[in-house]
Amino acid sequence: MILKPRDQWRAGATPESLMAELSAKASQRVPATINAFSQPIEMRVNDLVSGVKSDVAIKLIGDDLATMSDAAEQIRRALAKVPGATDFKAEIALGQPSVRVAVDRERTGRLGASPSDVLDVLTMSRAGLRVGEVREGERVFDLLLRLGTEDVKSASDLGRLPVATGHGTLVPMAMVATITEEATVLQVSREQMRRRLVVQGNVRGRDMVGFVRDAQAAVASLELPSSVEISWGGQFQNFTRAKERLTLLVPVALGVIGLMLVIMFRRAAYVAMTILSLPFAVAGGVVGLALRGLPFSIPAGVGFIALAGLSVCTGVVMTGNLLRQPPDKPAVERVRDASLASLRAPLSTALIAALGFIPAALATGAGAEVQRPLATVVIGGLVASMLLSLLALPAMLLLVARREDARAR
Repeated sequence: MILKPRDQWRAGATPESLMAELSAKASQRVPATINAFSQPIEMRVNDLVSGVKSDVAIKLIGDDLATMSDAAEQIRRALAKVPGATDFKAEIALGQPSVRVAVDRERTGRLGASPSDVLDVLTMSRAGLRVGEVREGERVFDLLLRLGTEDVKSASDLGRLPVATGHGTLVPMAMVATITEEATVLQVSREQMRRRLVVQGNVRGRDMVGFVRDAQAAVASLELPSSVEISWGGQFQNFTRAKERLTLLVPVALGVIGLMLVIMFRRAAYVAMTILSLPFAVAGGVVGLALRGLPFSIPAGVGFIALAGLSVCTGVVMTGNLLRQPPDKPAVERVRDASLASLRAPLSTALIAALGFIPAALATGAGAEVQRPLATVVIGGLVASMLLSLLALPAMLLLVARREDARAR
């Protein structure tokens, strides 16, 4: 369904409340169904990553479909009780209605019929028995003989079909075959050369990592067969991969920043003081996420990387001005003059960046779930950096400058 622009929604409506309302109305109209809500791009990405179209997927790998189906139903019931779980459903592998016809050779022999005659009648009632060819110019068609195709709709109808015997009489198929109705395999999905069933659903109203942690604890408490292997996938799998890459990129980014500072200052003490301004900015980003009720996500992690570069600029400018001060001046005067000379550049950079990210922090349209965490981290970190780093950094630089003066004396 195509939604109207957000400014045309009724007051107080949110995507979460809309999905809850639609699910309630759909359940009233069509009971005993499971409703799942997603978006085209999100669903396609989930499908490409793990082969399912939901936020969280639990894959059961095994050999016996009946055992796997029982385990899948246990997992579905356990996950439905976890806070934040919506639309969870288990893939149905069994339940295809079918009719099984088993020829009774003993009864067939007593009545003078053959098993092939029984199977021919069965073929004529379903697909048709080939009895010849029909030619129309260069085209050739099979001539099929069908028997009671439209009237045979159940096992009892199939049992009344006539079968010719060697004595020239007709007997119903039920006298020469055992006909039963049963539920057979509906579909067989495979992964890693083994059979697979999927329990999948979406997460609403809480963070993905916290939900998966609680869900894994709920599944771990179940007594599942040892022959069934369980793996977790879906959007959580994509998040895990991105988190692993981010865990690798953050140290690399900090290492590059430190290397550039070493090349610039050539003094370990000044490099350390400049890097020590990062915790203030990081704390501001964390407080910003907490105040807005946003969980840590990949966009938030990218925001922390950008924040690290912006917050280091304050230390670079202030430390560079300190090193350009005359060495014969007292340490307090050098630090004071360097701080005053560096005040304008960090404040201008922080204010411009913070004001520029305000629209993204308040966004509600397409892509807002990516923009809000990133902008919130940057704004909160820059505000904290302006309030704390501009006070703490001069004090730390003063300690280093006094120690260098003492060494020089």
